Amino acid sequence: MKYKNNGSHGDDMLRLQKLLQDIDRDIPIPDKVQPSEMQKLFSLPLKKKPISKYIAIAASLILVLGCVVSISMYAGAKLATTDFTAADQGNAFSSTATAEAASPETAVVSDLDASLAERELTELKAKDYEEIAEVLAPFEESGFLGGSDGGTAQNINPPTAGAGNENGADSSSEIKPNPNTAGGDTDEKLARDQTNTQVDGVSEADIVKTDGDYIYYSTTDTIDIVLMGEDGDMEHVAKIKDQEFCYTLDLFLHENKLMVLASSNTGLDSQRKMAADASGESRSSVKITIYDVSDPSSPQVDRILTQEGDYKDARMIGSQLYVVSQDFMYLQETNQAEPSSFIPSISDSSNTSLQMLPADSIYLLPQIETSCYNIISAVDVTDASSAFNTKAILGSSSQMYVSTNSMYLVSESYDNVSTISYSNIYKVELSGSEIALTASGRVKGSVLNQFSMDEYAGYFRIATQLYDARNNRTTNNLYVLDENLSLFSYLENIAEGEEIKSVRFMGNKVYLVTFRQIDPLFAIDLSDPSQPVILGQLKIPGFSTYIHPISDNLIVGLGYDTQEIDDGYGNTFTVTGGIKLSLFDVSDVENPTEINHIIVGDVGSDSPALYDHKAFLYYEEKGIIGIPATLTQNLTPNAGYYDAQYENVFNGYLLFQISDGKLTELGRITHQSEEAQQDLTQLLDQSLSIRRGVYRGDYIYTISDLKIKSTGLNDMKDVKEVSIG
Repeated sequence: MKYKNNGSHGDDMLRLQKLLQDIDRDIPIPDKVQPSEMQKLFSLPLKKKPISKYIAIAASLILVLGCVVSISMYAGAKLATTDFTAADQGNAFSSTATAEAASPETAVVSDLDASLAERELTELKAKDYEEIAEVLAPFEESGFLGGSDGGTAQNINPPTAGAGNENGADSSSEIKPNPNTAGGDTDEKLARDQTNTQVDGVSEADIVKTDGDYIYYSTTDTIDIVLMGEDGDMEHVAKIKDQEFCYTLDLFLHENKLMVLASSNTGLDSQRKMAADASGESRSSVKITIYDVSDPSSPQVDRILTQEGDYKDARMIGSQLYVVSQDFMYLQETNQAEPSSFIPSISDSSNTSLQMLPADSIYLLPQIETSCYNIISAVDVTDASSAFNTKAILGSSSQMYVSTNSMYLVSESYDNVSTISYSNIYKVELSGSEIALTASGRVKGSVLNQFSMDEYAGYFRIATQLYDARNNRTTNNLYVLDENLSLFSYLENIAEGEEIKSVRFMGNKVYLVTFRQIDPLFAIDLSDPSQPVILGQLKIPGFSTYIHPISDNLIVGLGYDTQEIDDGYGNTFTVTGGIKLSLFDVSDVENPTEINHIIVGDVGSDSPALYDHKAFLYYEEKGIIGIPATLTQNLTPNAGYYDAQYENVFNGYLLFQISDGKLTELGRITHQSEEAQQDLTQLLDQSLSIRRGVYRGDYIYTISDLKIKSTGLNDMKDVKEVSIG
């Protein structure tokens, strides 16, 4: 009897496999059930198929069906209810992620009028120190600080599971405002803070602060206070030097209070420090000193606070100071009978004893990949008796974004199975001195910096870059999450093969710069959060590492010019050239245009503002931009790339101005000596490299570690110098 193979079973199998692959390309298909192998198997005549072949076929079917079930658990909502629509540009696609109801175990209260305590994920609080020790035990056994299995971090709330209506967040709800922002603390005092910040109403720590009359500048262990007089005059009025060796990191200024954030190994009590020294363990801490500067010429210490860990970042909202540190546990020293060996501590000068955090102030995430605490403290700097409230999350983070109501901490994890990275997001709500972990989510890819994140109208938006190691493929994505950090919508596969260089969210728009050989500036519309869409793009040479809004219709991009180089052997590649400042017109979002640009310096030129937005100054009243920079010059313009020689030709501060709708260079300021300016390559003094600039009236004040210089903006003539440091 002859067997007729009509291929129906094989076709069904292959269709099932194709569906499996279409569902999620990140799930590997075993070699034995690859389409090519299955086709060979099903095409064999019946008589050549031993019983083992039938068993193999049945097992393969079960395996594939099992994979389908597993994937459906991960992406069921996306498969069942997502409406995929191709974007107009490139291969990017967007979707509304329709969420299923969350299970009772993971559901987060979505009533945002509820108290913070009601929204807190109390089930994640540690019950006692013994539970924390048990969680840390696997790290001690593995002998290193990282995770033991390299797995993917678990979500508190799965990205597609959230409470609320079928479209995720209730768009009519509003986050309960932080009491520190009520009453409009964007008054004249806040407006005088010239630090370049991301979010209105949220002050960021920096090495320089001014109230419009005085300059406060930190370097190493010293704070200099300088009065800015009329007509560019200056007077050095005070110097603060810490009695202990503390490395000063950042400053805040609020009304008559100066907050100095410093790194210290001596902020703990002497007994704890001696024990740490004896064991060879270095337990660093962040020292927060609050000074009364009602009389800036005579600062007085109000209060000293410490929290263990290395300084991560800080914010101020009104009079409320929020400080984040990271404390890595050296587990070889862990003693379960001695909680102080693995529990972070804080201290307050109003209470001389060192205090370990209570167990219920520590959150234990469902899966912990590192023995590192994120320690978050809050204190009202205007009230000497206010509580120093501290919480800790066991698990590291790499990026932080803060709105007027919430702090978002992002950690990155890598999945060895799918060979891609994920950004795990933890939402900490802020209400005065109250701190509470309220939600968690996860998206594919990694985050560039804080500007890759934004909270707006109840939604959290995040841009990521995803590298798929298996397929050697880079893509960029934009995700919109609801207030519970459940996935609401997304736009994926933006500019495949390119990497994100800068992001700026501006209300219901986001501008995204990617780069491979040229600089595409993407304008993306988020006015309908359920359907993000690329409206327009502009491709120009170079790329921007920082985007600054000038108005609703104008933005500035700061980055590098690029050059295409032929190596003489038939190969071309792209290299960065001078510093490039571009002015863009985005009034027609579908057709953004570059009005003009300025390129200064050559290969090797650099500016701190390229990677630190706080080094970027914008004097809005006069349309002036200031950045510190070191510029180079090509001494051999006719030589090939490999034979070219460059030298430093300028070190100082660059001023640009936007007037009549165009960008022009206004002038240059240097602190280097005349002798050094003749040979900066050999004689450049880094301590005279300008780090920041502040303004008052018609004068700009540039600051290096050794001096402050005032310069007239109308004639660019230097007025006065004051020695500091």
